[in-house]
Amino acid sequence: VEDERPLLLRSALESLSGHELALAGDHETSVVLERLLYAMDDFAKRVLLDRFTGEFERLVKHRHASHVLQTLFELAGETVDREVCCQFSHESSCL
Repeated sequence: VEDERPLLLRSALESLSGHELALAGDHETSVVLERLLYAMDDFAKRVLLDRFTGEFERLVKHRHASHVLQTLFELAGETVDREVCCQFSHESSCL
């Protein structure tokens, strides 16, 4: 079961593709999307962030989508920290 989780997440994210804005704006699916963010790897978070590009002003003003963005931005900080650590660290194990 543990080995199937990444496969299940990848399949779910592929199913969401193209519908991210609508899902973030819906009362019920925005909660699901927020929870999925915690399971996403750095690459998946970047893809989602790219899908929101150009829509940030609208999303931050939206009752439900703003919470999705808040969670994404909080988790993105950790991603940036890891990337900066790896980029500037001479250690091989910076993650």
